[in-house]
Amino acid sequence: MLQYDLSETKLFASNTALKAPSEAEMFVITAALLLIHEAAYSDLRGGEVALTAANVDAVAGCIEQRLPEFARDFEVVTLLRKRLQHLVGMRVRSVSPLGPPPAPQ
Repeated sequence: MLQYDLSETKLFASNTALKAPSEAEMFVITAALLLIHEAAYSDLRGGEVALTAANVDAVAGCIEQRLPEFARDFEVVTLLRKRLQHLVGMRVRSVSPLGPPPAPQ
């Protein structure tokens, strides 16, 4: 199960009515973050990936180049980078309702 933390984003801190990201947007951003870090989904078990000011362009480029079909899930594809800017600070980690995995023996 993935856990998304938006508490450090402009979206969370905004006094205006910025639209919350859809499930599709979260999926696409997560996939792009994993791709730019050359990480697998299983790598999230022990850590997290985050959308930062430093990687917004890489994430946007990844979505445009490697995931163009999914770019349609953003309301206005031409505003992709602006939308990502609102989500800078978003963190993604994998959590289990059963607790952390057992330590290796």
